[in-house]
Parts: sequence; C-alpha cells; structure tokens
Amino acid sequence: MTDLEIFTQENLALHEELRSKIRSGSSTVEVMRFLIERLRLGPESWFTVFLHFRVAFDIEVEHAKKLGAWEFFNKGTWSEKAINDEITPTLLQCLTKTRRQL
Repeated sequence: MTDLEIFTQENLALHEELRSKIRSGSSTVEVMRFLIERLRLGPESWFTVFLHFRVAFDIEVEHAKKLGAWEFFNKGTWSEKAINDEITPTLLQCLTKTRRQL
C-alpha cells in the first residue's frame, strides 16, 4: 500500500466530514478552519490542508494549491472572501463530478 493510500484510508471519516460541510453550505474557509482546529494546525500547515482537500475532494493540484494563499497561512495574501469566491465553486463541482462517477 502506498503512503497516499494509507493516508486516504486513515482519514476516510474526516474527509467525508469535510465534503459534508461543503454540501451543507459551509464556505471553504469555514471548512479549512474546522480542519485546522481538529488537527491543531498552525500558520505553517498549508501543505497539510492542501493534502487533505486534495484527497477529500479530488481537486486538481492547480486549484488546491490556491488554498495556501489564504492570509492565515505564512506568506498568504488572499482574504477569506477571495478564497471562498475562488475555491468554493470548484469544491462543489468536484463533489458533483465525484457523485456522477459512482
């Protein structure tokens, strides 16, 4: 089993919770805050958040790396609104795509 497969298996419930929050209308930043609090992460943790979102939503790398632009993270400059406006529609599309594949 690869490291990514192990990571995915170990975090199935958490990733379903992230997807559920987006389906229920939570914003990207709200879901990132939830993840950061749950895992007790800090401003240097953008890659951990990136990885969880990448796996949970099957989001393309070019979109997922934008999460690191949020001003919470070290060197981030995007406001909450900018992150939400840019990423939330993409996450919703990913959920729709995933549902169609099942």
